[in-house]
Amino acid sequence: MKELNLKLTRPMIKIKVLLMVVLYAIIILAFFWYVIKPDIQRLNSLNDEIWKQEERLNLLLTAQQKINSIQNDISSFNERIAQLSYILPSQSDEFLYGEEILIIGKKDNVKITQLNFPKTAQTGTQGNNVTFNVSFESPKLNNVKLFLDSLKSFPQITELDNLNISYTKDTKTGETKYLVSIKGIINLYQGK
Repeated sequence: MKELNLKLTRPMIKIKVLLMVVLYAIIILAFFWYVIKPDIQRLNSLNDEIWKQEERLNLLLTAQQKINSIQNDISSFNERIAQLSYILPSQSDEFLYGEEILIIGKKDNVKITQLNFPKTAQTGTQGNNVTFNVSFESPKLNNVKLFLDSLKSFPQITELDNLNISYTKDTKTGETKYLVSIKGIINLYQGK
C-alpha cells in the first residue's frame, strides 16, 4: 500500500506543482491587470499631457520670438519716424505745397534756391496759416514777374510780403541775374 500511496502522491505532487504554477500565473496576471496596467495607462496619459504642454510651450516660444521681432521692427520704425519728422515739415501739406511752388518755379523758368516753412514765435503756425520763405533767381525780369503772378494766383497763399529783388551782372559774360526773396503766408488746409 505504501507503494501505491507513493505512486499516487507523485502524480499529486505534479498536479499540485502545476496548480501552483497556474495559480502564480493568475496572481501575476491579476497583479499586472489591477496594479501595473493602471499605472502604465496613467504614465501614457501623463506622456500625452507632457507632449501637449511641450507643443504649447513651443507655440508660446514662437509667439514670443515674433513679438520680439515686431517690437524690434516698431523700435526701428520709431527711429525712422523720428529722423523723418526732423527732416520733413511738421505739417504734411507743407511738403505738398512746397512741391507745387517748385513746379511753378520750373514752369516759369526760375531757379528756386531756398524754400522753407519757418516756425517762429511771432509768425509761426496761426491756426491753418503758416509762414513760408522762398528765394529764387532768374536771368530775365519777365520770368520773375511770371513767377510772382503765379504765386499770387495760387489759391492757398493768403499774403505775400517782404519782396526783395536785386540783380547782379557778371563782368565777364555780361549776364544779368535777378535774385528774389519773398515771405508770405499760406493756408495749409484750404481746399486745392
